[in-house]
Amino acid sequence: YHFNIGGYTDAEAVFRRCFDMRQSVLGDEHLDTLVSMGNLAASIQDDSRLAERIQLERQSLQLSRSKLGDRHPDTLISMNNLADALERQNTPESLAEAADLYRECLEGHRVVLGRMHVETLETMCNHGDMLMKHQRWVEAEALLVECVC
Repeated sequence: YHFNIGGYTDAEAVFRRCFDMRQSVLGDEHLDTLVSMGNLAASIQDDSRLAERIQLERQSLQLSRSKLGDRHPDTLISMNNLADALERQNTPESLAEAADLYRECLEGHRVVLGRMHVETLETMCNHGDMLMKHQRWVEAEALLVECVC
């Protein structure tokens, strides 16, 4: 609830408690712990804590890949979330990694969910938006035109 209405601080506290409990009861690699880790990472919206968010997003993606596989919808969501965090970091290295992740995520969504699925279109728009922000106009246009057609 808090997360959906923009109450990230309140949402983070709830997600932190949930993650800590699941981690202690279920262990680090349980799927429910993995979901809680992703929720906690996504709730960290303060740019001064971006490194913490990226670390959690990386861990979430790594565990998701190993437990669920590269093309599982939850893995693709983790991939998109890490790409978003890296984009916000806004360094040449993080932007390059974000672009690679968005491409991989988009390809996975196209294969697993189909070209017109909402998750596919969202990833396409996210990647296109990042490309526009960095003046990669031709690439951005191709994705965004595909997204709206």
